[in-house]
Amino acid sequence: MASKSVDDIEASLAKAAQAELRSDWDQAFNLYARAADRAIHLSRDTTDDQARARLRQSARRALDRAEKIKRARPVAPLPADPFSPQQQAAVLARGAVVNGVRMPLWTDPAPPLQDRDAHVSLAPEQMARGATWKRPSEFLTDYTTASTSGSGGDEDAPDPRGVRQSVVNDCSVCASVAVCVDYQRRFKSTLLVGSLHPQDASGLPIRSASGEYALRAFLNGAYRRVILNDRVPVDSEGCLLGVSLTHRHCRVLWPALVEKAYMKITGGYDFPGSNSGVDLHVLTGWIPEHLEIKSSSFEWERTWRRLRKGFTEGHCVITVGTTRDAVPDPRFLPAHAYAVIDLSESGDSRRCTLLDSRVAEEDEKRLDPDDYLSHCQVYELEWEEVCNIFGSVHISWDPALFSQSLAFHGAWHATSATGGRQSSTHRTRHLLLQCGPSHDTRHRPCLSESRSSSSCSSSSSRENDGGSDEVWVLLTRHLRNTRKHGGYIALNTQSQDAGVGPGDLSRIASKGTYTDSSHLLVRTRVGVQSNVLSLLACFDEPDNPVDNLKAEDVGFTITAYARFSLSWDTRAAPPAHTSKIDGIFSSKNAGGNPSCPTYMLNPQYYLRLHPTSSTSPSSTRPARLVPTASQSRVKAPEGHRVTITAYGSREMPLNLVLVWSQGERVIELSRKEIVANSGAYVYGSARISTSLPTGSYTLVLSAFDASQMGDFSIQIESEARFDCAPIAQEGAGMYNRIVRGEWSSKTAAGGPSNGKYADNPVYEIRMPIASQFGARLHFVTPSPSSSLNVSIFSSPRLASDECVATSGPYSDAISGVDIPPISLAAGRYYMVPSTYNGGLQGKFKIVVYHSSAGVAVSLREGRAQD
Repeated sequence: MASKSVDDIEASLAKAAQAELRSDWDQAFNLYARAADRAIHLSRDTTDDQARARLRQSARRALDRAEKIKRARPVAPLPADPFSPQQQAAVLARGAVVNGVRMPLWTDPAPPLQDRDAHVSLAPEQMARGATWKRPSEFLTDYTTASTSGSGGDEDAPDPRGVRQSVVNDCSVCASVAVCVDYQRRFKSTLLVGSLHPQDASGLPIRSASGEYALRAFLNGAYRRVILNDRVPVDSEGCLLGVSLTHRHCRVLWPALVEKAYMKITGGYDFPGSNSGVDLHVLTGWIPEHLEIKSSSFEWERTWRRLRKGFTEGHCVITVGTTRDAVPDPRFLPAHAYAVIDLSESGDSRRCTLLDSRVAEEDEKRLDPDDYLSHCQVYELEWEEVCNIFGSVHISWDPALFSQSLAFHGAWHATSATGGRQSSTHRTRHLLLQCGPSHDTRHRPCLSESRSSSSCSSSSSRENDGGSDEVWVLLTRHLRNTRKHGGYIALNTQSQDAGVGPGDLSRIASKGTYTDSSHLLVRTRVGVQSNVLSLLACFDEPDNPVDNLKAEDVGFTITAYARFSLSWDTRAAPPAHTSKIDGIFSSKNAGGNPSCPTYMLNPQYYLRLHPTSSTSPSSTRPARLVPTASQSRVKAPEGHRVTITAYGSREMPLNLVLVWSQGERVIELSRKEIVANSGAYVYGSARISTSLPTGSYTLVLSAFDASQMGDFSIQIESEARFDCAPIAQEGAGMYNRIVRGEWSSKTAAGGPSNGKYADNPVYEIRMPIASQFGARLHFVTPSPSSSLNVSIFSSPRLASDECVATSGPYSDAISGVDIPPISLAAGRYYMVPSTYNGGLQGKFKIVVYHSSAGVAVSLREGRAQD
């Protein structure tokens, strides 16, 4: 290990020397300084005397070169280390103010409660009821801050049916309280109630003589102190206008205080809306998971098994929510949250017990005060009914499922590295997470390529949550102003060397989809290939152009959970060579995915990796990187580390493919030619990171559908020097036009062997002067069972000896067939598109291009005459 550390430092010094030789002083200074810092750090940790001496010698060499560069010429200052305790603390400090209210870290000294901090604005529904702020003793005769839940039997624990939602539209908060009350009853826990302070020795909140309380809330990456007083909104008849809990005819106050504290966080009782997963992450620190029931990747059976196991073992609490659309069952409200208070299974029956604590205003006065459970609605539904009625499942998982967790606090900056405003609203941050070894000696996991990470959907084949080979990664966007659109986030995860396999280029990945939620969880399984997980955290600004003009840094936290050791890879040096390409998908170059006949139109670039002093030029192609049928895994090639990242709008699924070539345009993908690819299409971004031999490649960027257009950018980073240039489109520099036609029942005549070749559509080409002429034919909708040909004749008789150009043998290539540019003299010619078999009807398109103006192409009516 010590020897490897020394070798790593020497490699860093070699890169710094290369940068110095090419007069890249900023890069050289940066590399020398970082190498020195790393060598000093390692020399303090190693117990190998020989290695310590070599490390100290390397540190002196690096510092000497850095000082000489700094004295000789001005260099850019070293960028701040984002992993340093100072930078991490700075991000958390910036997250202390939400909606103009300061919420310090829980570990900081408690500030005194100020009147302005105690104020929480009321909702219109509360003001319409004449709400006033009162202390509990002013409107209640029998109340307690918390019941004795957790200290006695079930009869001492409150019933979740005692939770009531009043006029405030915070159904997700009310459902969160209900599931936590149910959890307390079942497991003798202090979940949620234990977040309120002051407390007794058992962890339950007690009555504060001063009326001052504090909520320990997990907000913007850390536990923070939300201070409040005990005044709550009450109407003229002494009815609490918020969440309430009654136990044994005694009002339990803690839910109203927790609600008030949370409303302070979110900007007031005029609640902007949320979901229970997000609410409980703030209120308890439990891990939120959101499942879209209507998603094509949702699997009823697997989800049921996961939920029932987690629910019955006390690993999670669950709520379900309806969509804003009309609900198929009139008993349930649209856009409403319901608490899950039981999951049971008997034979073929799988039943869910749901609780709705909402009380309509017109029903409040009719409630029986002696029957405090009479207000609630309890529903017994089959699991299939739940999946048909509701739109989402919100699960909050106990982080104690994992023995290890690791957090990074960062920011998506509104300005570029040079200090100017970013040209795109799309911002990203890339991290490398090192996984393993497992604390269970039977497991030494690394990331699997056979199971790509997914955005927490039940399509995952795993059913034991928090398994020994899983990593859960949670991305949270820090809150600043909850009354404004906070933007969109996405999280893409893959093995650091995932880009060397064939991948699935015909589908859109379930992971990486943008969401306007502040929380996004991705689960990935670890397996047998790489123990480094690449994380790409993405942010896209709101659509409102006014907000975009006031763009600011947006904080975020990435937290990883696992049952094996986790660490951030902080040693990666800045790439020696970088290049950025800006472009746009338009009607001329948006070709869609490889199953589209227009795939060849996509933007393509000639990438050439130059040899370094440690490598020799190679005139041969790189080794084949795609597994054969007998291979069970893919090994990344040796060579230079190259990372290619593409960015686009959040609505655009992107993919990158790198193909061995000599700079020519890729017409149709052949798997044996693919060197690396980014895998399934991902919304807003695509990434390849692998080691490549010196040589020439073609890089293809594509959106999933040919109709998807918009701006994009490509960032290329490489250890070796490289050149990258766009590859011209087929027929570039020539006039071109599109001819659309159709093989009908009368004109689908087939090839010459069918005897009716002249009945095919015939196009007359008029050449006023000699010109270069080419054409490409393909089906508008690909037809795998058809082979095509396009030929040009000098006479309308279409005799074989009068054929002057042809696309060659009939071919069923998805991209169609083409006639490369040929020289044609002035005159008239006749172009015939045909299928090999007769009777194959369908629409086709011919792209023709010519070097001279005035060329006319028109459909010739009638059958050719002999």
